[in-house]
Amino acid sequence: MVEPTIIEITPRINFLYENIEKVGEAATFTLYQGKSRDDGELYTLRVFNPESDAAKTNYDLAATIFFQEIFHLSRKLAELDAVVLENFEFFKGKIVFVTKCHYPINKEIGKTSVDLEQMVKDVISDVKTLYTKLKLGELTVDSKTIHRLKGTNYFFLTDWANSRRVELQEFKNKEIMKLAADIQALSIANREVHTLGIALFEMSGVVKNEWEGLFQMRNTTEYNKRLDELVLKIPNANLHPIMKRIFDKDLTARLSMIDLLSEYGSLFFDCELMLMALSGRWAPAEKNRMVFVGVKHDIHL
Repeated sequence: MVEPTIIEITPRINFLYENIEKVGEAATFTLYQGKSRDDGELYTLRVFNPESDAAKTNYDLAATIFFQEIFHLSRKLAELDAVVLENFEFFKGKIVFVTKCHYPINKEIGKTSVDLEQMVKDVISDVKTLYTKLKLGELTVDSKTIHRLKGTNYFFLTDWANSRRVELQEFKNKEIMKLAADIQALSIANREVHTLGIALFEMSGVVKNEWEGLFQMRNTTEYNKRLDELVLKIPNANLHPIMKRIFDKDLTARLSMIDLLSEYGSLFFDCELMLMALSGRWAPAEKNRMVFVGVKHDIHL
C-alpha cells in the first residue's frame, strides 16, 4: 500500500489540518487545501513563496502585495469571518494565512448556480481597488484568478502580484490630483473588461474555439450575428447588452471599466467634471458637482 504524501507547511498548521494537498499556484504564493481536525471542514492555506520569481526580483514588494491581498480579503469578507486570523503563522520564514475554502470559478463552468452578475460586481470592485488605491494594472482577470468563497455568493480576484505599476500623469494642482489619478487609472483598465467578458463566456459554456472564432471574423454583419448567438448562451439576460458592448466590433464603442463601474459599481461619474480634471480646468466651486452612482450589492471597496 502506497502511503499518502504528507505536505509539510509548518508544525502548527500540520497539527491543525490534515489531508493537505496543493490546489493552485500564484505569482507570490501557493494554495493548499486542508481538512480541519477541529470541525472537519475544508480550508484554504495560502503560503507565501519566497522562491517565486516575483520574490526573488523584489522580495519586499512581493511580500507587501501578498499581505495587501489578504488584508483586503479580510475586510471584504469580514461579515463571513473568511480569514481565520487565529491560525495565521510565521515560522522560520514561512508565512501562512488560513481562509475558509475558496476555489477558482473554472471549477463550476456551465453550472447555473453561479450568479454571474454578482461575480461581475465583485470583480470590478476589486479591479477598481487595485487601480485606484494600489495603482496596480494589467491584471490577470480570468476563470482561474476569479475565486468564489465556497457555499456563498461572494467572488474576489486573486494573484495581485501578477500585475504592474500604473504610471500616471503628475498634476500640480493638489485639489484635482486624487480625482485625476483615479480617472487616469480606470481609463486604462480596458484589458480587464475584455478578459472578464471572456470569463463570462467560459462560465456559460462557450468554449474557446467559439469565442476565438468570433474575434477572427472580418465581416461586421456576420460578426454581430455570431456575437448575438454566443451572448444568448449566457443565462443571465441582464448581462446580454453589456456583453454586446464589451465585444462591439467597433473598438471605439466598446465598454470601458468606467462604463462598467457606472453601471455596477460606486463611482463619481460626471463626464464634464472628469474632462475638466484631466485638462487642468478644475475650479473649487465645481467640487459640489461630484455625484456617486451607487448600486445595490456594490460592496467591499
